[in-house]
Amino acid sequence: MEKPTIRFKGYTEDWEQRKLGDISSLITKGSTPKDKSGTGEVNFIKVENINDFSGDIVSMSKISLEEHQGYLKRSQLQEGDILFSIAGTLGRVTSVNKAILPANTNQALSIIRLKEGNLEYVKTCLKGNVVADFIRRNPTIGAQPNLSLEQVSNLEIEIPSEAEQEKIGLYFSNLDNLITLHHHKLFIINGLKLFTVIQCKYYSLLNILIKNKNTKEAKLMPELERVIEEKLIDQLVYGDSQWTYREDLKTEEDLWRNFKYILEQNNKDRLNGESLSDCIIEMGKFQTKV
Repeated sequence: MEKPTIRFKGYTEDWEQRKLGDISSLITKGSTPKDKSGTGEVNFIKVENINDFSGDIVSMSKISLEEHQGYLKRSQLQEGDILFSIAGTLGRVTSVNKAILPANTNQALSIIRLKEGNLEYVKTCLKGNVVADFIRRNPTIGAQPNLSLEQVSNLEIEIPSEAEQEKIGLYFSNLDNLITLHHHKLFIINGLKLFTVIQCKYYSLLNILIKNKNTKEAKLMPELERVIEEKLIDQLVYGDSQWTYREDLKTEEDLWRNFKYILEQNNKDRLNGESLSDCIIEMGKFQTKV
């Protein structure tokens, strides 16, 4: 293949076109658990548990250890496995970190276990035009959005040297993290805007009722306030914002401590067991005020 025109300085080697199956030791998928209670000791990952924006794995259900080691044995996940959605929603990508193990998955996610190639680089490729290009060459897939394991194996990846893969993978991984941080910031701002709108409506109504403080409606103000608070929580938790309501987070410092914990959990490999310094968190606080 032709050399790319935009590259990191110092890299001039040719890139090689490889099939995903050629650089993987395993490409398989899971199945639907027999026990659908969602309880057990083992995390069970479905497509909807993978955040389409950040790739984070959240809100997993559970399966039993017995099923994990028996009926679903072939889809036991290992650290570094790539999960790639192949049914319904195509091309959603994440990788398995040690913190969520033991874990398993269903038939809508393919499990890609690399034997060569940089993990972050291959994930970056799968997030790109790989699936779109494959569908364009195979138009019948578009009518029924599913990929077989054979088709996943035949997806073509452009492979540079190991050193250049690492450079590109790290660059896009850092870029994804930066975008996610800004997304969280926007998330908070939109939540505050929503609260402000509700609060303004509340106080407008309050002013009207104060003028008629002896009316039946005025006596219902405490109940009205409770309803407004519940509506706000419902919107943040179940509406477009999709927040998770946490009763234990009551102050701004609580929020920052929780944010620090999330960052550390999602970046264990990069931090090598170390905690984020208070200086980094203070820089984050400063940036959100700019």
